Amino acid sequence: MLNKSHHSSKPLTFEFFRYLTFYYFSLAFIITAGQIIFEYYNTKGAIKHSVEKLLTNFSDSLSNSLWEFNEVQTKTIIDGIYQSPYVTAIVLKDADANILYKLGFKNIQDNTYNLLKQISFSGSRKFGMLLEKKIKTGSRTKVGEIYVYSNDDVIFEQISGIIYYVLVNSVVKTIGLWLIILFLLRKKLSEPIMDLVEKIKKIDPKDPSAISLPPKKGVTEINEIIYNFNNLSDELKKYKDILEAIIENKTELLEAKNIEVKQLIVKLKDAQDRIIEQEKMNSLGLVSAGIAHELRNPLNLSKNAIIILKELIAKPEVNSNKLNQTLEIVFNNNARMETIITNMLLQGRKNGETPSKINLYSFISLNSKAIQKSLNTQSSDNCEIEINIPKSIHLFVYPHDLGRFLLNIFENALYAINERFKKDEFHPKITVSVLNESSSEIQISIKDNGVGIPENIKKDIMQPFFSTKPAGIGTGLGLYLSYDVIKQHKGKMEIKSKENKYTEIIFTLSKELNESMNLKKSLSIK
Repeated sequence: MLNKSHHSSKPLTFEFFRYLTFYYFSLAFIITAGQIIFEYYNTKGAIKHSVEKLLTNFSDSLSNSLWEFNEVQTKTIIDGIYQSPYVTAIVLKDADANILYKLGFKNIQDNTYNLLKQISFSGSRKFGMLLEKKIKTGSRTKVGEIYVYSNDDVIFEQISGIIYYVLVNSVVKTIGLWLIILFLLRKKLSEPIMDLVEKIKKIDPKDPSAISLPPKKGVTEINEIIYNFNNLSDELKKYKDILEAIIENKTELLEAKNIEVKQLIVKLKDAQDRIIEQEKMNSLGLVSAGIAHELRNPLNLSKNAIIILKELIAKPEVNSNKLNQTLEIVFNNNARMETIITNMLLQGRKNGETPSKINLYSFISLNSKAIQKSLNTQSSDNCEIEINIPKSIHLFVYPHDLGRFLLNIFENALYAINERFKKDEFHPKITVSVLNESSSEIQISIKDNGVGIPENIKKDIMQPFFSTKPAGIGTGLGLYLSYDVIKQHKGKMEIKSKENKYTEIIFTLSKELNESMNLKKSLSIK
């Protein structure tokens, strides 16, 4: 789409005229100001010279009149000096600095500074001369002092004619230049360009044709624009036909590619579903051996207790205390097996389940022991798993998904411990703790002392298919899917780690889930 901001722009003639006026006026102002300043200082120097010459010419006669106490002659000389066009005030003092005559002042006082303050004009300049009388012995005797004052008014009065001429001359030349340039711009530039613009406006963009304008005499640039525009119009018409053919061909290719992309998306979705299902099966495989081991212990204890019960019952005299103790062993181990089986049945449900109530301690304990037994490595067998969670905490969760989350976190922790176990001697440990609990959520930490996460890959660990494990061991989806599980439980997850020190997974579980809620979100790769 064309930019329509040109509607608010000014004509070329106006813009050219505006800029020319600004720069011409700036230059004319500088030149005129320079002329006035030059005339000012030139006239100022001439006035100074004239006043000094005037004082020199009258100094001897004025000294004689003061020596002879001839007041009439003295006053006549002072009045004569005052008549000079360069003089605005005079002060005459005797040998003792007493004022004898003054002209051009009001309220004369003895203090010269106060005299200067009472002058009724600005820019005053003072010219003084000592009056001396030469006596026969050859020496000179002071008879008085004369001070003559001038000001800027005198200077401007002298140069006012020159200033008037300079200003009038500048204005006349400026107006003349404006008229000439305006006429030339209109005839030689503005009108030809507007004719060209009007012709261009009438061109059909779907079928551009050449512009027909008569050559402009003396305007080579306009003729060049018309010629080149017509050439451009012909070229655009050729390119238009070529582009239409290319677009038609590309449209067919895009339609074919679109079908191919849709097929690829379907295949990718199927592949993603298979990968996620494989991740789930891996978790199930890991936990199976551990669950079997967890069930074997209480089952063996129950079997042994039953054998003891048979022996006790077969005896003529039954020891009731020992019988009760043995029965309690059977009941406790059966209850333990029931808890394990219940948790496993909860975790065995598929997506689409509703939240179920679990005992948080038992649930986490079962998953940690199951993955620990199934890995069956030296480091996992020797790893201490400390669960600092009150056994009284019950809450609603999606057991199947939360179980996969815990299996993945514990598997990663045991893998990190095993990697460090290969090169260091240390006491492997995983600690599960409640960091914070409120009425709406509970915050849990799972911390291991394995190899930690290198600083340079921390930003990538939550990306799908990113894994630090060797090829064939991990899919790179564990943490990515784990984060989805926590979001499903209306919680948040944070990972803290220091290389060769620890890794800590901090996550929250909402207490607002209940058994009436449906599963709102199926875990999938987005």
